[in-house]
Amino acid sequence: MGTIINAYRRLNVKNTMIDIFLKYIAPHRCYGCGKVGKCLCEGCKYYIIEEPFRRCLSCLKPISQKCSVCIKSYTKSWCVGELDGVIKELIYDYKFKNLKQAFIELSDLLSASIDELEDVVVTAIPTLPNHIRRRGYDHTKLIAVRFAKLRGLKYEDTIIRISKTTQHNSTASMRWKQAQKSFTAKKVKKHIRYLLIDDIVTTGATIENASKCLLKAGAKEVYVATIARQTLD
Repeated sequence: MGTIINAYRRLNVKNTMIDIFLKYIAPHRCYGCGKVGKCLCEGCKYYIIEEPFRRCLSCLKPISQKCSVCIKSYTKSWCVGELDGVIKELIYDYKFKNLKQAFIELSDLLSASIDELEDVVVTAIPTLPNHIRRRGYDHTKLIAVRFAKLRGLKYEDTIIRISKTTQHNSTASMRWKQAQKSFTAKKVKKHIRYLLIDDIVTTGATIENASKCLLKAGAKEVYVATIARQTLD
């Protein structure tokens, strides 16, 4: 039964009788408490966001302290939390087990973790094409688009991948070298602030170099936001 259900979900069919059918024979359960209905119930969402992540995404120092070694192209950053526990399980199943519904809960968490924004265009780090084909969706873009809708902001595709390399299993130094050659920007509006969204930040190489591309293309300022901060082993 599980194989059949996952096969249907991979078809990426929306608003059909199949979706209604699956809702009743395989309802989602909260990853925090197990309650039937959503991937993450409102109570468990609150439990995650009640202690906000207030550290530098690069060096992990508290935001209240000045980062003496961190020279960042973005001027503000937000993160829901560490890549651990419920957040880790939810993101991994969203990315690797076709739990597409999780983009709703993840974008809710992101929206609850970010300050009020005005005059900002939302954009996202694009997923590798072969990963999109495998999953049937661009997981980061789904989160970013819904976040923009929640906040009444505009979403635009601006970052282009020019490399097929993946950061997975790479060392910190390799990640920085790869990221420097991985992105370019298109259709960037001059003198506009952009909020750049990624699902997971590890070393900060991806968001830093993508931010540089936006600024080079004419962006006035770049903010960044992520669901989770991961530490390299």
